Amino acid sequence: MKCVNALLVTLLLSVSVLLAQDAKPETKSADDSISRDFRSRVFIVENRDPHNLAAAIKLLGSGAKGADLSVNDALHTITVRDYPENIAAMADALRRLDQPASPEPAIALQMWVLVGSKLPVGSLKVPQELASVVKSLSGSLVFSYYGLISSTEYRTTAGENIEGSGIVEPYALGLSAKARGPMFFDYTLRRLTTTAGEKPGVAIEHFRFVLHYPMPQGSNLRTRDVGFNLPISIPAGEKRVIGTHLGDKALILVVSASVVP
Repeated sequence: MKCVNALLVTLLLSVSVLLAQDAKPETKSADDSISRDFRSRVFIVENRDPHNLAAAIKLLGSGAKGADLSVNDALHTITVRDYPENIAAMADALRRLDQPASPEPAIALQMWVLVGSKLPVGSLKVPQELASVVKSLSGSLVFSYYGLISSTEYRTTAGENIEGSGIVEPYALGLSAKARGPMFFDYTLRRLTTTAGEKPGVAIEHFRFVLHYPMPQGSNLRTRDVGFNLPISIPAGEKRVIGTHLGDKALILVVSASVVP
């Protein structure tokens, strides 16, 4: 009988322990507590690249587990999940950063293509605005005669590129009637920027100009490419002169540019 009572007491104690374990209150992990404190917010980007803005505000996040920042290109939005104070800091930063970009300054550019020769160049004339340039060239080069082959004007903005082409009449280079092969030029001006100063000038990172020039070779013509490929800087109010030999003549480019307010 004593053995039965002892066994009964042992069973009762075991049941009590199991019940006590089942009755223990449920505990939450630290991560669950953090998650309950998070908030989410969607920011609509109106003026700038959302990826650039997201990179700028990323360090304002808490970095806590579960915090997140994502960009939607199609909707132009930034979605943030973080503590309220971090989201508030991001919102303040975005208000200051997501502003319209300042318009790039306008650039007025003009380019003249001249030929220099020891002999008269027919009916080709030089515009009055280049008189001082021609006078300076005559004093420093062996060529006494100059004529205008082509001129062009552009209105563009900083950061843009310019491309163009043109035709040159054979007589302009003293070619005979039978030497009327295809004569043309093309040019590319890349990465136009403004230079600092009281009167800002213009810099061209890559200035390429090529004249495709037919050269007599026996009874045939051989096309020769003559030109330039270099960076140039044009101070405000000045004209930049670039030249190279063209057989017994000279190919001369005069470029001016100004920043338009």
